[in-house]
Amino acid sequence: MRSFLGRVPALCITATADRGMRKRLVNYLAMQNPHKVILSPNKDNIRFSVRQADKELLCLYWLVTMVEKDKEYCPYTIIFRQTVNDLVLILSYLLTKLGENAYISGESPMAERCLIGVYYSMTPHKMKDRVRSSFESGAGTARIVIASTSLSMGVDFPNVTYVIHFGPARDLVSHLQEAGRAGRDGVSQAHNIIVYLGKHKVLCAKEMTKVLNSKGCIRKAILSSFEDETIIEPKHNCCNRCHAECTCGIGGSCTQPLPDFDKPPVVENYTGPTRNVTDEDRKCLRAALSEMKASLGGQTKVSLFDKSGTISHGFSNEIIEAIVVNCDKLFTTVDVLQMCFVSSPRFAMIVLEILNEVFGDFQPTDIEYQVSAITESMISSLLMENTVDIPFQELSDWEEDDWL
Repeated sequence: MRSFLGRVPALCITATADRGMRKRLVNYLAMQNPHKVILSPNKDNIRFSVRQADKELLCLYWLVTMVEKDKEYCPYTIIFRQTVNDLVLILSYLLTKLGENAYISGESPMAERCLIGVYYSMTPHKMKDRVRSSFESGAGTARIVIASTSLSMGVDFPNVTYVIHFGPARDLVSHLQEAGRAGRDGVSQAHNIIVYLGKHKVLCAKEMTKVLNSKGCIRKAILSSFEDETIIEPKHNCCNRCHAECTCGIGGSCTQPLPDFDKPPVVENYTGPTRNVTDEDRKCLRAALSEMKASLGGQTKVSLFDKSGTISHGFSNEIIEAIVVNCDKLFTTVDVLQMCFVSSPRFAMIVLEILNEVFGDFQPTDIEYQVSAITESMISSLLMENTVDIPFQELSDWEEDDWL
């Protein structure tokens, strides 16, 4: 048999490929009884973790604490996410929580001093160059980058410690390639941390979903499609599930404590301020928000993402209902951002102003305005747009021409 090129190929070399892909390649190239040389995609120095995310994103608070502590010496971190909506959600969360700690001091523009970078198809080349320069040589300020799959193709960052997947990649091959951005020297301890919401499972292939649902070793679950057996000792270097069974210390205990990102978030009952709200109050609030939606529609330059992923100018109906439902607990921009599917701090301030008009029981402070303005400015600078007005779809459908 001859291949579709009319010749029997003497040599075929490919990158990460599971058993099924290897079999298909042999068939496509009409190779008869080929001698296979297979190198394991396993990297002993990468530790895996899987945990469910929470709607308050407490699962990422360890990252906020790390940046506050280490600032420009923070370990290099890549956060891969699946949708533009997730990008804005994570960026808003980090900038809101970090405030002035999100950037180093200096007189250059905020985007150039920010410790957080954004890398996806719509990012201007100047901003991409800043991220690459930071991660390749340490010449820039970016230490954490929120990225799409375009950052996992054709790059070699030597010092990445953490690769966080906010939602796993679609399939195991893609996931291993993206996880492999960490620990490139093969020696330094690195981590692949998968945090996911229920919606992320919908985007995954069956094999990837099995990894999320499995109860055993995460490394074995990920590598099961590539090789027969993978054993890492001591177990605390393997994954968070094996860490729980590690007995490397005296008396059968483990010598290493759980990393902060593996500890369950502290979720307590809401203890913040509340107000008494009547049905008539909610009716008035809904009317005020609907009026604001009509006045902002088509005029504002700031876009919002609602929970379904729809981008709307002004307030979507779902956002309005979230505000009405949670209005008894909304007193700060952080409250609005976390409870109401609002991704723009500027709109969070508008919501607070409307709440104050309806209830009159608080006044948004100057600090709230300053934090909102700073955060909004940083988001706009990092995205280099006053609007995030692009279709909501899975990024790999429209980013293939942006691979490096």
